[in-house]
Amino acid sequence: LEPQDQFALIGFADRQVSWITEFTQDRQRFLARLSVQEGYGQTALHDAVAAAPGLVDERIEGRKAIVLITDGVDNHSGLAQQTALQLAREVNVPIYTIGFLSVNPKHRPKGAVETDLLALQSISDETGGRIFAVHDPDDLKEAVNLIDDELRFQYMIGYYPDSIAQPGEFRRLQLEGPQRLAIRTRSGYLGRR
Repeated sequence: LEPQDQFALIGFADRQVSWITEFTQDRQRFLARLSVQEGYGQTALHDAVAAAPGLVDERIEGRKAIVLITDGVDNHSGLAQQTALQLAREVNVPIYTIGFLSVNPKHRPKGAVETDLLALQSISDETGGRIFAVHDPDDLKEAVNLIDDELRFQYMIGYYPDSIAQPGEFRRLQLEGPQRLAIRTRSGYLGRR
């Protein structure tokens, strides 16, 4: 992280999405809080994704991203995945998902056999982020470095639609470019309310 970067830590478990640290530039404080965190309770993944719009202050200038680090097993959300994605679309911030693949079978929901990478892929695709499957701490370091690189090299493209989207209407977009480029965008946009 650069000296001017701000970051926060938010936990989600047992149907609670709560701040562990507010946004700060104080790395020592952030790392101290991060180092004492332990996974507990049940994972409310969809509830955490749905909370995304409330976590981002649109008034603050600069690039923003949400990095969702999870086992990818939702076993306690009150919301369905589709509802969570609709709410996450309301904010123009990519959600990068980091899914741990070494989940203890006793923590998986009944009938689930592995981390739900498809759900994490969907979250990232819909918001313009990227998914990373992590097996060990070295994979995690690589994922964080790649996210940092992507956030430092972004472009904004605008266009004028033929007709204005109705408030709350979701419009899908597709951006195409040369094969040699890796293009990652949000899946669309919502009409303003």
